[in-house]
Amino acid sequence: MYGMEQMEGVSAFSWPIGIIWYACMAIGLYFSAKKANTKNPWVAFVPVIQVVVLLQLIDKSGWAIFLLLIPVINWILMIIWMVKYFKAFDAGSGFVAATIITMIIMPLAFVADILLLVVGVSKKYNYAGSSRFTA
Repeated sequence: MYGMEQMEGVSAFSWPIGIIWYACMAIGLYFSAKKANTKNPWVAFVPVIQVVVLLQLIDKSGWAIFLLLIPVINWILMIIWMVKYFKAFDAGSGFVAATIITMIIMPLAFVADILLLVVGVSKKYNYAGSSRFTA
């Protein structure tokens, strides 16, 4: 059994990692949404609902977020959606391969969010997806 001292250490370590993970995804989605000229890119900073921005960038309805409530299917869908995101920005097969590999190995899933941040802030990647949700 773990004592309270060990659990406090785990909790103290997980908060900064969670905040960094959230910040990478939020900032990356925000700048990606700005590049794609989507409506309300600020939604990228709202936890959980920020996935709607990702869905719009890959030309999916925001209602698809409810599919994430289905265990196992949610993980598979996030991999598929992240791959579609990188294809929408012509990010290349390296980004796609890294996303698939790192999201399958759950502890490394934050790598996909770092790549999302790179695509969002880099001038090298331009949005080539649908304009269905643009302003």
